[in-house]
This record gives sequence, C-alpha cells and structure tokens, in this order.
Amino acid sequence: MAGTGSKDNFKIDPDNKFLWRKPSRRMEGEIVRDNLLFIPGRLDSQLGGADIDNTKAQDSRRKSIYLRHAHEKLVEFVQIFDGPSVSECYMRETSVQPHQALALANSQLTFNASKDLTTNIYQQTSGKVDAFIEEAFLHILSRLPDREEQKLCRDFLADSASDPNKLPTQMEFQKLITVLFNHNDFVTIR
Repeated sequence: MAGTGSKDNFKIDPDNKFLWRKPSRRMEGEIVRDNLLFIPGRLDSQLGGADIDNTKAQDSRRKSIYLRHAHEKLVEFVQIFDGPSVSECYMRETSVQPHQALALANSQLTFNASKDLTTNIYQQTSGKVDAFIEEAFLHILSRLPDREEQKLCRDFLADSASDPNKLPTQMEFQKLITVLFNHNDFVTIR
C-alpha cells in the first residue's frame, strides 16, 4: 500500500469496493517478450506484415502480436508465461512457476536483451557502479533502487568480479542486468 492516503483509503474501503487500488497481476508471455525487446531498444515497431514462425520467436525483433499461434506451432517462451491455449478459445491460466524464472535466466531473448542493455547503460554511465545500478533499475523496473537494493547490487558485482580491486567488467554488469530481468517487479503489472 504505497502512497500518502492509502492507509486511510484502506480503512474506509478494505474490500476495494470503490476501486481505489488496482490489484497487481503477472504479465502475459507476449508482454514479457515484447518488454525484453523494447527495454534495450531492440523492438521492431513496424506495423503489419507476415506472421512470425514459432521457431523464430527467440531471434525475431517483431512484436509478439505477429507470432503464429496454432495448436502444433506454439512459442515455448510465451507458453511458459501463461500463453493462450489455442484449443480452449485462447483462454489463459495465471501462474507463478519456477520454470518462468529459468526461462528468463536462460533464454536467448534475455541474453540478447541483457547484452544490448548492458552496452547502452555502460556507455551512458562510463561503467560507474552506482550510476549503472540506478540506470539499470530505471530501465528495467521503472524506479530507483532503495539503499538495501543498491548495496545488494554492489555486493553482487563485487562477488562476481574476477578482481575485486578493479571496476566490474561489462560481463559482470550483464549478469546484474539478467538478475534484474528476473525481478518480480519486471513481470508484475501494478
């Protein structure tokens, strides 16, 4: 319950009868995929055109709306994040499963997004650790890190560094970006 009047609002309307707050929900697979393309500037915003074959979804930069959906041609990454069920009138289930985090950590989409975003932010911040962390949070989570998160990120970079006396390399920063793509706030709409 963030915000100045939220405690008062909660006392007045604990059941949200007057819709003063929106319940959070998980992003659908297509939105997760599009965000992995959009955030580092890789999303192709061209409108129209042919659909994308399901086997090319990890490499294509086109919006997910152009993905081919058929019973025998599903995009695995989208399906992991509660993609539409073709055989059930495109209904969706809502789930939070461990394999979703594994897909975000290990997919080619995430690797490419992390690599490109790291390059962009590294150039923008000249590799300065605190500035990099702040920009990474802003790009991925649309907010600044709090003190504890800033410290955890600094510690993570120090632990993953091959030489703790030197500035982190781009590869070490890329690992941090991948971790942030796995943050609950990245896949949650509030």
